[in-house]
Amino acid sequence: MQQIELTEYTQVLKEHKKQIIIVFLCIFIPIFFISFEIVSTYNSEATLFIEKIPLRTEEIIFRRGSSRIDITKEIIRLRSFDFTQAVMRSLPEKTFFELYKELSLKERVLQRIKKLIGNKGYNSLKKIFGRPAEDPQSEREIEKNVLQKIQDSRDIKYRGDGVLTISATTEDPEISYQIVNAYTTLWQSINLQENKEDVISARKFIEEELETSSQRLNVAEENYMKYKQYIGVPLHYDYREEWEIESIDPELARLSSEVKSNRANYNAWYNKLREIQVWERLIRSDIQVIDVPQIPEKPTGSSKTRTQFIGFIFALFIAIGLPIMVDFLKDYVKKPIDIERLLSVPVVGVIPKMGK
Repeated sequence: MQQIELTEYTQVLKEHKKQIIIVFLCIFIPIFFISFEIVSTYNSEATLFIEKIPLRTEEIIFRRGSSRIDITKEIIRLRSFDFTQAVMRSLPEKTFFELYKELSLKERVLQRIKKLIGNKGYNSLKKIFGRPAEDPQSEREIEKNVLQKIQDSRDIKYRGDGVLTISATTEDPEISYQIVNAYTTLWQSINLQENKEDVISARKFIEEELETSSQRLNVAEENYMKYKQYIGVPLHYDYREEWEIESIDPELARLSSEVKSNRANYNAWYNKLREIQVWERLIRSDIQVIDVPQIPEKPTGSSKTRTQFIGFIFALFIAIGLPIMVDFLKDYVKKPIDIERLLSVPVVGVIPKMGK
């Protein structure tokens, strides 16, 4: 195996020191100036728990339990365009325009170039690259721009076992907090409203059934009283003697049984109505906040110093590695062992390098 001598690569670096310096500067200088456009970002996060509460309305009506909330559908809802748009519209007007004015790293670099070469030079440069000059944005385009920034800044992750985190990263700690808080508040309010709608629809169903059973009970009692009058039984009659008459008269017994059956059905629906009225007052959201969002105090992400250091290491690695790689790929004789390998003949002697 051919051994690598450090002195050979040192000699290569000395021979290409000008190229190394030029490559290093060409890579590091742009990174150095771009690093000054990096703005610190702030991250705010909230942790929520999706509680799968039994659907109480179904228990009241049908005496069975079920699960009210579908976690997969809720996550899809949070990530949807419509929900993000609702979050955007719930933000304060000041926050909305601050988000609109917030520029990405690419936009800040382009703005710096625009200031250096002027509007005419900047537009000419854009025409050279085939990009037309920007026109003033309409209100709809401004909303679309802010909406995209909210979608890019927020992150929704499901941790399992009903635990979910919502986070937002922006240049302003207050805006990061407001975005997360808007997502949390809006989600809870929508879920609470849906739960209330379930209870309201169940209460309406019970009220309709109660009204129907009441009408049937009234009809049954009316038929029972009319038949008693028909056979000559007084309206106010002793219960025992009335029972004896019912045992003799099958029709009166049938009408009496119908009254009792309808009264029991009416009482059952009435009790369910009272129960759901109590539950309606106790209804709450399935979304519970475990860790409330806070206004971040310390920035996150890359700093200027860190970017400059990484840029320095990267530029130095490329500048040094490029000439070594080129020299390694060149197919020429550098050592006596190369002659023996290429020509398959032994080397008798070597003429040393002489000075002038």
